[in-house]
Amino acid sequence: MRSGIGAALALLGLLAASSVALAADDPFDGKWKIDLARSQFSSSDPPAQMTITMQTSGESVQYDSETSYSGGRVSRAHYIARYGGPLALVTGSFGMMVPVSLKRTDTNTVEASYIRGFQLVATSRRALSEEGWLMTITTTSIEPGGKSTASVSVFVRIDPPSI
Repeated sequence: MRSGIGAALALLGLLAASSVALAADDPFDGKWKIDLARSQFSSSDPPAQMTITMQTSGESVQYDSETSYSGGRVSRAHYIARYGGPLALVTGSFGMMVPVSLKRTDTNTVEASYIRGFQLVATSRRALSEEGWLMTITTTSIEPGGKSTASVSVFVRIDPPSI
C-alpha cells in the first residue's frame, strides 16, 4: 500500500514539474514595452506608453497591460485564459471588457479573438521574432457595418527570455 501511495505522489510531482517546465518554456512570458517608432495605429488616440506582462502556468496565461495616453489617462487590462479554451473575462480600469479566447497556432504565434454579443469584434495576432526579443501584435477591429481597421504594435522584451 505504501509503495502505491509513494508512486502516486511521485507521479503527481512529475506532473507538477512538467507543468512548471511548460510554463517556463512559453516564449511570450515576460514583460514587454511598446516601441512607438515601429508601431502604426489607426486610432486618433494612440498610446503614449504601454507595457504588457504575460505569465504562463500550465495551459493558462495571465495577461496584464498598462497603457498611458496623452493627457495623463491610464488604462489597465487583465485576464487569465487557456490556449484553446473557452472565452475568458477581461477586466480593466473601467470594469468588464470584451471577453477573449486564445489559440496558439505555433510556438511563436498566438491568435486572440474578442467576442461581444456572440459577434467577433476584433482579432489580435501576436508573433515573436525568431530570437524572441520583439513581439508584433496586429489587431484588426471590426466596426459596426463591417468596416475593419488595423493597428500594428511592436513590443521589445524588457526582461530576458525564459527559453
